[in-house]
Amino acid sequence: MSMFLKRYLNYNRIVKPLLFIILALIAWFLVVNQSKLRQTNPEHRLDTTITIKGIELKTMIVDTPEGRSLGLSDHTILHKDEAMLFIFNRVGVYPFWMKDMDFPIDIFWLNENKEIVFIKEHAEPSDYPKSYNPRTGARYVVETVDGFAHENEIEIGNSISW
Repeated sequence: MSMFLKRYLNYNRIVKPLLFIILALIAWFLVVNQSKLRQTNPEHRLDTTITIKGIELKTMIVDTPEGRSLGLSDHTILHKDEAMLFIFNRVGVYPFWMKDMDFPIDIFWLNENKEIVFIKEHAEPSDYPKSYNPRTGARYVVETVDGFAHENEIEIGNSISW
């Protein structure tokens, strides 16, 4: 048998299966660990810092209809020091829902003076398609981790600054 033929047969018998196994392991790792890789939250950009009762939160601003519709649904986690701020062009009654959410949150509606006018604690993904409706008009909405309002004794009338 020629040397070339021996090398070719060894390549097909040993190298190809090894390459296949390595590629399969890489693909498996990426599929299994996709949610873990996303938990670093690279999509949560820091646009501003908001402060409520002396607590600073790294905040992503959302001020477009597309962004407001998506909200936190593209996040797999929200850390205790993070928030999302929704800015509307005018005061209105803006209902929020938990469509495609992976975790519960607290939601705060603020008037044009950045004072909290309505709070929904423990908004659960399983509540979808239910909407949470404030009892009064708002210009801004802030979403935080579940339990933030209770832990920090946040109440209607508190101000948020940015």
